[in-house]
Amino acid sequence: MSYVTRADVAARAGTSVAVVSYVVNDGPRAVAPATRQRVLRAIEELGYVPNRSAQALAGSRPFSCGLLLPDISNPFFAALAHALQDEALGHGIALLLGDSAGDKGREERLLTAFLEQRVHALIVAGVDDAPHLEAAGRYGVPVVMLDRVTEAPGFSSVCIDNVAAARTGTEVLIAAGYERIGHVGGPHDLGIADQRRAGFVEALDAGGGQTRPEWDFAADFTKAGGYGVGRRIAASTNRPDALFVASDQQAIGLLAAFAEEGIRVPEHISVVSMDGTDDGRYTVPPLTSVEQPVDEIARQTLEMLTHGPRGQPHRITVAHRVIEGRSVRPVSDGPGGVS
Repeated sequence: MSYVTRADVAARAGTSVAVVSYVVNDGPRAVAPATRQRVLRAIEELGYVPNRSAQALAGSRPFSCGLLLPDISNPFFAALAHALQDEALGHGIALLLGDSAGDKGREERLLTAFLEQRVHALIVAGVDDAPHLEAAGRYGVPVVMLDRVTEAPGFSSVCIDNVAAARTGTEVLIAAGYERIGHVGGPHDLGIADQRRAGFVEALDAGGGQTRPEWDFAADFTKAGGYGVGRRIAASTNRPDALFVASDQQAIGLLAAFAEEGIRVPEHISVVSMDGTDDGRYTVPPLTSVEQPVDEIARQTLEMLTHGPRGQPHRITVAHRVIEGRSVRPVSDGPGGVS
């Protein structure tokens, strides 16, 4: 891959490399307005992106990066923040954390605060599929989107393939011999929920099964959301024999509801979830889950910000994997339903 250098920008703008550095670093020497505009135009035309960690180290201000997450109390996002912090420290980067707490207005205020602090980059997992990142684009602040990723132009992303991951999780249940499989998904207004449901449907279609509306649930990606669905399933006289659940947090709430009603997992119903958080390893039984590898996501994100490809935004898909728990019982081991 060919990288655009400051020398390339200088040649296009008809100036020296030093002047390009003054423009990129906003100093230490002043640059005439007309020359600055030529340099900025050359940067835009060539798609030049500075190595921002080196830029910060060479200047007077340390490299800082704003991290905006939708819910730091969610163990997946807490683990992701921890992994990103470890990687940032390794790159000499100060990571500033913002928790939008699922509130769109708060998210916008935090984004504005980050830009006012003149962060060098942003890492964003939005409240929904459309975080307001236009100002970051205007100020030339690179953005890497995580988890709730859209195809919005101008921004890079690092994430798993949610469709493929959900398909993998559902295939675990199909391989165990299940045909009567239900789905517990996320909110209808989130693309990630749609993607995971699409993977579930793809796996059923390929396995000769079909979705049943009475076994297709939507809830928040929370324990409370899963608990509510679990209560509804427990009260039904027509239950599925297995469930694909779109997040570990939902699955934990689901297990609690089932335990209250005497529904045993996996003896009565098998469960596969998404995310692969540590919490899922300490449930009763431990969850079989499709993992989002937070360490690899963090590594790729910081590598992209510090040494990523110049020019067009880049999208990286990180491989998922299945964590084997004890929440799935093969049909061949004996009856698994109570309906």
